[in-house]
Amino acid sequence: MGREDRTDQWDPKNRDPFIFKPADDFFNSLSDPKSNTQQPPGVKYNAKDQTIGAIPTSTPSAGSSGTPLPLHHPELESPLKIPETPGRRDAIIWETKENGLQYQDEATVLSVERPRTAKCLGFGEQGGKALFETYMNYFNFDNMQYTNVYNEGPENDAEPLYHSEPYWIEVNAHPGYMSQVATFMDNYSQVCVDLGKVDASRTRIATRFDSFQSIFIAGDDIGDIIQKYTSIIGRAWLRPRFVLGNHQGCYGYDNRDKVLDVARKYRESQIPLDGLHVDVDIQRGYRTFTIDTASNKFPDPKSMFDELRRNGVKCSTNITPVVRASEDPNYSTLNEGWNGSDNYFVRNKRAIDPSAPTALLQRYLQYGRGDRYFNDPNTQRPEYGDSNNFNDNFDSGWPFHGGVGYGGDKGAPGFYPNLNRKEVRIWWGTQYKYLLDMGLEFVWQDMTSPRMAQQYGDMKSWPFRLLLDSDGWPQDPLSKSQKKAIEIWSLYSYNLHKAKFKGLHKQEARKGKRNFIIGRGSFAGAERYAGLWTGDNSSTWSFLNISVAQVLALGLAGVSIAVADVGGFEPESQPVRDFADSELLIRWYCAYSLLPWFRYVNYPADLLL
Repeated sequence: MGREDRTDQWDPKNRDPFIFKPADDFFNSLSDPKSNTQQPPGVKYNAKDQTIGAIPTSTPSAGSSGTPLPLHHPELESPLKIPETPGRRDAIIWETKENGLQYQDEATVLSVERPRTAKCLGFGEQGGKALFETYMNYFNFDNMQYTNVYNEGPENDAEPLYHSEPYWIEVNAHPGYMSQVATFMDNYSQVCVDLGKVDASRTRIATRFDSFQSIFIAGDDIGDIIQKYTSIIGRAWLRPRFVLGNHQGCYGYDNRDKVLDVARKYRESQIPLDGLHVDVDIQRGYRTFTIDTASNKFPDPKSMFDELRRNGVKCSTNITPVVRASEDPNYSTLNEGWNGSDNYFVRNKRAIDPSAPTALLQRYLQYGRGDRYFNDPNTQRPEYGDSNNFNDNFDSGWPFHGGVGYGGDKGAPGFYPNLNRKEVRIWWGTQYKYLLDMGLEFVWQDMTSPRMAQQYGDMKSWPFRLLLDSDGWPQDPLSKSQKKAIEIWSLYSYNLHKAKFKGLHKQEARKGKRNFIIGRGSFAGAERYAGLWTGDNSSTWSFLNISVAQVLALGLAGVSIAVADVGGFEPESQPVRDFADSELLIRWYCAYSLLPWFRYVNYPADLLL
């Protein structure tokens, strides 16, 4: 168990500062003289920033630019007054450690007092097992079975997972007082947390890249905290009623007869079925937004979905944010994206590492079963094959060439919509028209990082130094038109959910209807657009044990629809014999019958053998 480094120490990638570093390694490095960590003896504040007084009337109020609304605002007849609670007592409920600020060239660390009596709740989907003294990594990562970095399974709090919600609530820090305090780190890159691991009296919070934007929220109780937190990040729309029903999905429903047969058997067995999820098997050659209408696949898909709807079953399909790159005059999404205004795809432009300036020197960082290793994109290809010449595409300015695999030789190379541009988000939202006209009722959003075959990028996603458009908070003091992918790692998935949700609302087929998206990981605030499922789990008691805590923790962050795959998406190990044993499956069904989202879904055994 634990991590093993299989990388060569001379490799330029190890010297590159723009790389993922596990929280334990990062915090341990702060004491290394070579890390160039600075710790000022004190912190000085700009006096103007601390003045509670009038500001020019031309300055927008909070919410449009981030400028705080002062207590003496010219638009108010009298100063604002904070109501006093009868019987209140003054107390310090949050404070930094003495000399609590540290920083490196790219990272910032803040050390905060942690009272001995304090307990913490929340942490998004990274519920883990104990959360008393631990490290945590917030960094979107396609982490199948939650074992890739530390190889200790789902009960290890430190594993970076699919969704990044760096938010937690500190309770019982001041017994006898009502005050609770929450912390939210508004940062799209990697956030590291040391929750009393080194020093039980201290919590260390670090942003590895980009600006340190932290919001601390005080409230009288948990409900008050949640109200205030969601007033910042946004709240979900009302969902359609069928979302609360029983859902079934499987990777392997690859023709019309299989789909209809599943629904029929549910009805024959008198088991309720409200939603049916058809995976990428429905697509024509793994082309997103298409349906394979061949006679042995899904001929006349509209009549199939109409029949299911008449029987009370709503359907979704899996949408991945990749557009197959193979030339095809009948693939409108590819042709429109290629010919769109200034091209709608992410381009291959890099912030070149001086120690690895050429294509031949590129390596991509990966983690698997606790091993840390590099892939060579010049020589390695995914199992489904790809004839693309990496040297020709590298830093060329042409559309970035990636691709996604679905197990074994299943998958295809593709381009990625540039969803960090509003124009492209609007276009992407229009691509759902055909599927909705055929009768699909909601969307299953997968591969949100975006996940790609590990031969195309770092940690099964973008190359860390690929330049992405950046349209995050416009008042960010470090805002730029483009940033390195690792600096805004989770912004793309957030914009993916936004594009899809707004696009559905504009479709004629969805007028007057509530829309729903069940999505894999993103960033805090994505619940405005989608529910969340917690990624590829396994059929084990450990996953059942933590999954209920995950859903409850996400609820504390305002994510109203969240759950793990019932029964486990895949077996724990191979060779495959069975997925969940009968008792585990029964217990899983019992527990999840009380949670807001219930979907049994698995990976077919014939693809694992």
